Amino acid sequence: MGLAAEWLCFERLGFSQEVIHTIQGARAASIRSSYTTKWTKFKRCCAAQGLDRVACQLPSPKIQGDGRSAVLHPNPAFRPKSITNSFRSRVITLAGFFRPPHSEASTESIRAHSTRNVSSSVVLHSGMMVDDICTVLPVVPTTPQNLGGANPGGALKRRTARENSPVNHVSPTTTPPYLLSPCPFRPVYWLGNDTLRVSAALFAENRRRLCQGLKAKDGVVPQSVVVLQGGEQKQRYCTDTDLLFRQESFFHWAFGVTEPDCYGAIDVDSGKSILFVPKLPESYATWMGEIFPKEHFKGKYAVDEVHYTCDIVDVLSNLGPAVLLTLRGQNTDSGSICREASFEGISRFQVNNTLLHPVIVECRLIKTDMELEVLRYTNRISSEAHKMVMKHVKPGQKEYEMESLFQHYCYNKGGMRHTSYTCICGT
Repeated sequence: MGLAAEWLCFERLGFSQEVIHTIQGARAASIRSSYTTKWTKFKRCCAAQGLDRVACQLPSPKIQGDGRSAVLHPNPAFRPKSITNSFRSRVITLAGFFRPPHSEASTESIRAHSTRNVSSSVVLHSGMMVDDICTVLPVVPTTPQNLGGANPGGALKRRTARENSPVNHVSPTTTPPYLLSPCPFRPVYWLGNDTLRVSAALFAENRRRLCQGLKAKDGVVPQSVVVLQGGEQKQRYCTDTDLLFRQESFFHWAFGVTEPDCYGAIDVDSGKSILFVPKLPESYATWMGEIFPKEHFKGKYAVDEVHYTCDIVDVLSNLGPAVLLTLRGQNTDSGSICREASFEGISRFQVNNTLLHPVIVECRLIKTDMELEVLRYTNRISSEAHKMVMKHVKPGQKEYEMESLFQHYCYNKGGMRHTSYTCICGT
């Protein structure tokens, strides 16, 4: 019904028939045909009830069974174009939606027009990825009491992302604990406004894939531990002025940490993740602000343990690793050798610096769905920035003016302080 309603809305806005036809003609013929059939039936229904077919309120989806769940069966004809191998959907059960205990919104007239809208709302308002929604966690009984409400017919009330209101949602047959309150069980990196929310699950999945790849590689023995070193904060030449910090790429891929001077360890057998952060002096707070405890970083990055970098030898010794896998290999684009993790006392351990690099590079080569979402976001912001520059360019303007417009748009709209490359212009 979306295409027909869109057509009428465009007409009301004064768009010509040719313009509307051009806009909607870009969609697949099968979609247009399907929507036309549905729209015809919907018009008849509205006419019989004397309803405005565009402005009428759609009813909430009916909940089956005991009023607490709805079963969604996969469409056997659906086959994503991006997947070439055998694809099979699965039956999903959604529990009823209830007013969150922390919400003051009324449950009257709250509805969701489709499961896709429900999923989109959850992602936008709770900062979760689709993988988060589908994650199977320990079963928690789904009752109005543990969901904080007593209205099994309620659904989601749409609110803007800027309100950052927590939204309750339930995954198949379970109510994940992290959806019962706004607590950061699944933390996200988010700068606010309309910038992208990146779930910590993205980096946890990367660590899982890395461990899986290492277990399958010849030469990796049991009780192996990966050790990665993050980027260091450096000053401009001999001054006390900090250079703008940007995290080392491999370390960021595995942990998503934005702070400098950190280390990370991953137990290959168990997947256990350990983050090491610098122990800052008290004087740091005078100039730079609050000094966060270790628990802050554990929650922020969803790792299993957090320790200070000064304790790295003792912590690793307690793990009893057979070998530490450090990163050393050549970047084929630049020809440079990536920096291998090093710290005082590493000589006490057996170290292998050849096994890790080919595996982690292969993992980074194949993007997960969550990583693809980040790439789509960055490409969209970059494309919009290019279009904005083209709209503002005029004869006589300088290249630095256009570069500044591009950087401003990327940072202001996308929260992107860094760019992949410096400005490339031709005049």
